[in-house]
Amino acid sequence: MKKHLLACVFVPCITLLATAAEPSLKEARARWLHGNYDEAREQFETLAKDAKLRSAATIGLSRALESLGEYDKALEVVETILKDSSKDASLLARQAELLYRRGRWDDAEKSANAAIDIYKEQFLARWVRAQIYRDRGDMKKADAECKW
Repeated sequence: MKKHLLACVFVPCITLLATAAEPSLKEARARWLHGNYDEAREQFETLAKDAKLRSAATIGLSRALESLGEYDKALEVVETILKDSSKDASLLARQAELLYRRGRWDDAEKSANAAIDIYKEQFLARWVRAQIYRDRGDMKKADAECKW
């Protein structure tokens, strides 16, 4: 009886520890959404070491850094990964978003265009392009992007 009781207590504890040691993208995103930016940043940094998760984790890390007010670092982590994987539409779209927010509209438009060239349905890149067109006063182009 005591062995079974011990197993019932011990196994869930080990499972919780294993889960805590290896965060998932979902958990890291939840941390970020709840305002735990430093914890999210740490989890995204850990996840970015996995080649399969690198792109999504880098985008999450970039968002966490942006939330902490570290805009230059947020852009830097995206650009660092883009050196190795320049054909990733999601990373290019994130780069465009950050460049737009920094007021570098020409660079943002180039990055958004590159993302859309790779993947026509890249929503964030189209949204960034629509904002750039709107801010430049080209309402026809902005409208066309929004209608897309």
